[in-house]
Amino acid sequence: GASGPVVSVFCENWIVYHYWSVWSLRHEMSVIELYDDSTAKSASLADAILSNNSAVVSSYTPVAIKPL
Repeated sequence: GASGPVVSVFCENWIVYHYWSVWSLRHEMSVIELYDDSTAKSASLADAILSNNSAVVSSYTPVAIKPL
């Protein structure tokens, strides 16, 4: 169990949160890393630079979340 207040920070692909643990009687901190596990379409950096692919890629485009 945990007790509030829970303090959390979200930056780039990390979520860090801090809380009081009722069981351990101490403050604890946890980190969650978010990542995109889709495969790259280019085989190398040179292929990516030299390709004619003009598709727009944005971190704001929603994707389905898959639990591990």
